[in-house]
Amino acid sequence: MVTIFILVMGIVLIHFKEGWFVVGGGRNGVEFHFLLIVVLLTLAFFNGLRKK
Repeated sequence: MVTIFILVMGIVLIHFKEGWFVVGGGRNGVEFHFLLIVVLLTLAFFNGLRKK
C-alpha cells in the first residue's frame, strides 16, 4: 500500500500535467504508473476480496 501511495503521489505531483501517454522522448506519461498500481493491486488481492 505504501508503494501504491508513492506512485499515486508521483502521478499527481509530476506526471498528471503531461497527460496519459508517453510520447516522443518517452517521459512523463501516467500510463506506466497506472499499470504498476493495477499490477500491485492484483498481486495484493490475488484471491479476491471474498471471505472464505
